[in-house]
Amino acid sequence: MSICKTCCETLRQCSLFHEAKVEKLLKDGAHLAHLNLSHWPTLKLSDRYLSTLLKYGLNTQIQNSSGDTALHIASSLGRAGAVKLLLNHGADCNVRNRSGRTPICLASINGHNDIIHIFLTKAVDVNQVDKLDKTLLMLAAENGHRDTCQLLLKNKALVNYCGRNGSALLCAVQAKQITTVGILLKHHADVNQTTGRNDTALNIAITSGCHAICLLLLSMPGIDINKANNSGTTPLMVAAMKGDETILEKLLKLKADANIVDKDQNNALMLVCANSRTLSVKRLLPISQNLNEVNSNGQSAIILASEAGSKDIVNVLIKASADVHAVDRKGNSSLIVAASRGHCDVAKLLIKNKVNVNCANNFGTTALMFSCRNQSDCLKLLLDNNADVHATCKQGMTALLVASEVGNYKAVKLLLKRGSQVNHTDNSGETALMKSAKHKHKSCAANTTDECSYVRIVRLLIQRKTNIQLTNALGWTAFHLACKDGEIEIVDLLLRKCADTNQRNKQGSSPLKIAALGGHLPVVELLLKSNAKVNEQSNGCTPLHIAAQSNDQPDLVKLLLLFGADPKIRTKEGYTALFLAAERGHVKNVKLLIRYGFTISGDRVCPMLYAVIRGHSQCVSLFLEHTRTLEVHHKKLFLFVAAKAGHYPVLEILLKFFLSKQIPLNSVLNAAVKFDSLKIVKGLLHNFTRHFEKNDINEALIIACNENRPQVANCLCLFGANVNYQNKMGFTPLILAAAKGYLEIVQVLISSRRCNVDYKTEAVTSSASSPKPATTLAEALTSITALHVAVQCGRLQCAETLLKANADVNVENNYGCTPLTIAKFNHNEQIVNLLTNYNARESVVSNDLLQSQRATTNIIIQGLSSLHINQVADVDIQNALKVFL
Repeated sequence: MSICKTCCETLRQCSLFHEAKVEKLLKDGAHLAHLNLSHWPTLKLSDRYLSTLLKYGLNTQIQNSSGDTALHIASSLGRAGAVKLLLNHGADCNVRNRSGRTPICLASINGHNDIIHIFLTKAVDVNQVDKLDKTLLMLAAENGHRDTCQLLLKNKALVNYCGRNGSALLCAVQAKQITTVGILLKHHADVNQTTGRNDTALNIAITSGCHAICLLLLSMPGIDINKANNSGTTPLMVAAMKGDETILEKLLKLKADANIVDKDQNNALMLVCANSRTLSVKRLLPISQNLNEVNSNGQSAIILASEAGSKDIVNVLIKASADVHAVDRKGNSSLIVAASRGHCDVAKLLIKNKVNVNCANNFGTTALMFSCRNQSDCLKLLLDNNADVHATCKQGMTALLVASEVGNYKAVKLLLKRGSQVNHTDNSGETALMKSAKHKHKSCAANTTDECSYVRIVRLLIQRKTNIQLTNALGWTAFHLACKDGEIEIVDLLLRKCADTNQRNKQGSSPLKIAALGGHLPVVELLLKSNAKVNEQSNGCTPLHIAAQSNDQPDLVKLLLLFGADPKIRTKEGYTALFLAAERGHVKNVKLLIRYGFTISGDRVCPMLYAVIRGHSQCVSLFLEHTRTLEVHHKKLFLFVAAKAGHYPVLEILLKFFLSKQIPLNSVLNAAVKFDSLKIVKGLLHNFTRHFEKNDINEALIIACNENRPQVANCLCLFGANVNYQNKMGFTPLILAAAKGYLEIVQVLISSRRCNVDYKTEAVTSSASSPKPATTLAEALTSITALHVAVQCGRLQCAETLLKANADVNVENNYGCTPLTIAKFNHNEQIVNLLTNYNARESVVSNDLLQSQRATTNIIIQGLSSLHINQVADVDIQNALKVFL
């Protein structure tokens, strides 16, 4: 058996506690140096067995996934003998686990005093803290280990050390450990220390409801019973809110201040009123200085009690002469807040005590309006006590309008019986009928045979002779609003009352157009059967236009066509329904409308053209399937538009139909390069490589360099473009990029493996090889390198990049000029300095040749400013896209 296998077998046997087998393996040469005792689940080893393992080299310092060593585990389990053995074999008692705890911390948590004794003899820091900033004393106190606390305190543990989570006393109180609380208090723990939220031990004890600890703390001399936390809450407030009568009584006997206010300016009385603590209210009332004091929201005790719905407390406060007419900052009275919450018994009590039932808040809203929003009996109570049904808020809403808006049928019925005006309008011109007609709703969930409350309200309002022809500020009738949300039942009700199916709102929209916009098929069908004008135009737009572009619902479009909708009608902009469907990519609508015919044209209203522009490939396929012949210029238009928009799936579909000798693929590639459509370029090169001629990709690279398209240029290089290719004008990609100063392009080209940075251009014409003064751009570009051009055009960064790529610094052009000669002649000091740093030399050239060189430079610079690469393709693109340019 190998040593490795022996070690593994040893570990397996250790986990099974086969001591005899392990000892035999160890004697046979197994090593325990890399075995981790801390991984063992229980450590139920005998001390003799552990001693044997340690003798054979067990590593005591290795930590498990929690950071615990063997010493941590032994300390946690209370194995004093194991702890001694481990310490004697060099175990580190100060190693921390991932919680920042040493072995003595775990012993303190579990109350293993004998182990703590052992560590204390090793001079362990008794006041060390873990990652939670807790000391040993805190850990022992919160776990209720009374003897451990005494041991630590005896060894000078700091009783009042306060970390992020408070002191030992606070930890013990939070854990409800009364025994350790008593020990800490005997050792003079500070009862007024606070947590991070500034809560004292007393606050915490009252909150947790531990009476024994509360009473123990209150018995301590020097305790501050009025100390508030960060929210301004005192112990008295906490006790009062919890309804803890015992502690409340004790605090009051100790003269706790009942008139202190918290951060929201609530005193103890307000808080108990808000929490419906009747007994606490009765106890606090006699010592409250001002019964009508208000908090930061302007709410007094009686308003808070009314809001909570506590009739008994409200009654107690009224008997104590609380102001029943008081209002908060928003102007809400006790009656308003009670009615808004549906507390009918409280409202009844307030009305009995002569509150104003018609009192309105700052927004003009009365208790009657609020009561319409719930299903309580408050509404009837208020009406029986002469609440004004005609009162309006600042938005012009009456109680009837509120009830109609929220669908409260009972309230609407009751208000109408009490004489509420059925045709009253709010500030936006809406009536109760409009409010109930415009809200989306479904049949009642409990019983599908019941009518929805909104339908019942509409039926009731119609019975009360409401005017269905009234319009709001935007010219919408209730009929318009019902059609907008597809409320078929309400639409049917209004149609029976002769609602005008063709009445337009101020935007010119008829009910049919509004229903079509929402895609409400049943409503549209009902309107059409009720003689709605299917081809009526507003702003040049018919319902068919709306249906085609708003939703991909062929059933709706088909219905309109069935009732005579004309698909050839155009909007003011010249758009047909088919165009709008294609522009939005509604394939189903396009498939339906395309049967009615369409025209392929090069203008803005061609539906296929906009499907191409938007990249709707399915729509494009449909158009192509229904097209027999196309003019060449139309084919170019679609191809170039797809290339410019970057929609490769559309372009691929078009190429399958259009690719021919009349439209060579290179023109599409050139257009994509010109428009910087990287996706198109990649797609063409990947899927249509066999369709390209020898130099098509090379010419495309020239265009990319001219248009400064570095990503496209890189893509073309990867697909095999010749970076040393020289076109008919005399340019190579690198020379063109260097001349224009396109640094990124230069860097892309140089990074290509096949790039020759010293490539010298050849004569395009036979006369161009002569050193005579150049008269054309082709002659000026003869026998020069990229470095020459960069220096001639003053492109410092490009020149530096070329030199770093080991370009020949002393190469001569057709006139015998080196780059340094040209730079000095052009008086470009920066480039001269750059070249000098690369050991450039100046050539000896006659004055006539220097003048010829100057002329050459001027020709190149002027030629670059008016340069048009691939003139034929440019003309094709310009002609094809002229309507859009």
